Amino acid sequence: MSILILSTLYSVFSELFKISTPGLVLFVAPLFQSSSLASTYKNECFAILITTGLTFATGKWISVTQSNTVVWTVHALTAIAADVLGGGQHVNPTMTLAMVSMNKCTGGLSEAYTAISGQMAGGLISFPLFYLRVFLTMMFQLLLY
Repeated sequence: MSILILSTLYSVFSELFKISTPGLVLFVAPLFQSSSLASTYKNECFAILITTGLTFATGKWISVTQSNTVVWTVHALTAIAADVLGGGQHVNPTMTLAMVSMNKCTGGLSEAYTAISGQMAGGLISFPLFYLRVFLTMMFQLLLY
């Protein structure tokens, strides 16, 4: 039994190292700024995690079994959930740049850089995380059979 557990752990960690993203280090730097910018970073990162987890990770299963109306309803509810739970963030680097160009970012370029870094970090964390979730689900299903 212990050999099976060790083998499974080895497989998980080897898969994790294959999909790890070295670019994540570049987007973690804004965490060490002032507390208001760090909260912007965390909100943006959290919103991307929500959006990815509820939209992209489940999209394959929802779209196969449901109509387009259900798929778009789930996507709309996910966007609302990301906005409400994350604190009203931009969620999209293009939106952040549009807000900067209209002078709607109170922190200026430093807030925009922090927001975009949080968005990119959220994407770099969430896709490998949900890939790992699918991989672990498949592994446990194989162990059950």
